[in-house]
Amino acid sequence: METDIEALMSGIRFLSLKMKRLRELHRAESELANLGTRQLELLEQIAKNREMTPSDIQKYFPRTAPSTISADIALLENKGWIVRRLAVKDKRVHLVALTETGLEIAAENATHQEMTYGPLVKGLRRSKEHVRAVMDVVARVNDELDQELASLEGQDSD
Repeated sequence: METDIEALMSGIRFLSLKMKRLRELHRAESELANLGTRQLELLEQIAKNREMTPSDIQKYFPRTAPSTISADIALLENKGWIVRRLAVKDKRVHLVALTETGLEIAAENATHQEMTYGPLVKGLRRSKEHVRAVMDVVARVNDELDQELASLEGQDSD
């Protein structure tokens, strides 16, 4: 007989697979289809902040090498979605911002996220208590995952 923990682990696995499939289906005909999660998050962060320095961007990806972030910026720049320019007030500062096309792509990404995650939260909208309870669980799980990642990444650097 399956224990509660085994059933939960199985449910999380299936949830993860279904969410991945939903993302694939929603983005299948989109230019977003060939981007990874980090690149999509990068696009989203730049859209939220209007313009950012590469070091500001790096803060959102503390476990990612700066060279990887630079490569992601270059990829999005080559697609014509972002531009790099010098800050007006301090010409030593480089800024990254979305182009008009980048703004459209970021909006499309937001729409795809809503379509993907909408079914996940649909039932929760009925009760603020459920939302808060799930938020609490998600926060605790994220904390545990952060600790596990830090522990494993610390082993790699020895």
